[in-house]
Amino acid sequence: MTKVFCIVLLGLLCMQAMAFYTPEKQGLCPPETPGVGTICLVSCQTDRECPGIQKCCPDGCLVECRNPVYGYQRSSRY
Repeated sequence: MTKVFCIVLLGLLCMQAMAFYTPEKQGLCPPETPGVGTICLVSCQTDRECPGIQKCCPDGCLVECRNPVYGYQRSSRY
């Protein structure tokens, strides 16, 4: 009985760990929009919270799910 319990418990732990593993989505966040308003809304914290291929991206003080872009390098502000 104990052996079966341990196997079931191990399986449940593995399933829970895999539920939290999400590979990074492809692409990059698009460039930030100049002059974004002063209202700071955060609608996501990680790519995992975004539907489909969308990524969780900053845009000024706004953070939202956005479609990724491919093939550009984000320039540094500093």
